[in-house]
Amino acid sequence: MAWPDEDIELALHWQAEKRMTCTECGHHLDESTSKDGQRLYQAAEITCHACAVIDWRRKALSDQEVDMGGLRVYATKRS
Repeated sequence: MAWPDEDIELALHWQAEKRMTCTECGHHLDESTSKDGQRLYQAAEITCHACAVIDWRRKALSDQEVDMGGLRVYATKRS
């Protein structure tokens, strides 16, 4: 099944945008790497409590020397 021309154009535009976006911070490289952009940004922190509990559990298991091969740790909401 062939893609419609409009979908091809949208996919190519998406690829071009993705190439111009920093994979680490998500900001547009034209702005974030320009000399004028040097003072536009500041660092901030947030805590994802779901990730925090996953990190805590991984550390606890590692401290107990549990084999971590293939182990997936995930968070669920308490009811």
